[in-house]
Formats: sequence, C-alpha cells, structure tokens
Amino acid sequence: MPIGTTSKLACSNSGASRPTTGQYWSGNSCTYNSATGLYYDGGAGQMNWGSANNHCANKGMRLPALSETSAGRSGGIPNYSDLSWTSTVYRSGLHYNWSSSNYYYTFDSVSYYVRCVVAP
Repeated sequence: MPIGTTSKLACSNSGASRPTTGQYWSGNSCTYNSATGLYYDGGAGQMNWGSANNHCANKGMRLPALSETSAGRSGGIPNYSDLSWTSTVYRSGLHYNWSSSNYYYTFDSVSYYVRCVVAP
C-alpha cells in the first residue's frame, strides 16, 4: 500500500519525499527502516495478539514478521518498550514476539506491546 493512499494510515503524508533511516515521516510518528524498507509507528501499549493485529489493521498497517524485526535480521525493526508481537505464527494459538535480538513464542491471549509496520 503506497504512503498517502488512506486516511487511516499512520504514516500518510502526500507529496513528501521519503525520509532516510531514523528520520520521522514529516510530523507523523513513523520512522523509515532501510534494512527492511518498511515504515514503523511509534508503538502502542500492551494487548493480546488479536487486539494487536486489529490495532494495526485499523491504522492501515500490519504487525511485522519475525524476519523483519531486530531479532530476525541485523538492523531490523526495533521492538517497542519490551516484548512486542509479530505476525509470525509458531503454531495455532501461538505467535512469536521479540525484544532486541531475542525472540520467543507465547499464547495469543498474553498481552505484549505493539509496533505496526507498512511498506511504502
């Protein structure tokens, strides 16, 4: 989904040039990550996986895959505050979460922090 195509998108900014790594997307709470080519938001509080997934979808964004995070690749998307949800399934009812370079899996009913991503 291109930046600026929906009013729900947290990173929308029509007509602006793409920021470099670490720069904010012109007044909105999104940062560009050059290792993944994704924008990530400012993060959100703790919620279960279903609520986290809906939270991102309602913003026109998604949860990052484990391979897009700092636990899955050098320079990947940083976690928000502490353990944060990913979209990567471990098995039914369990998803991966990450903090810095470590990752774990846990039940979807547990509350962790949320960081949403979107492709430019």
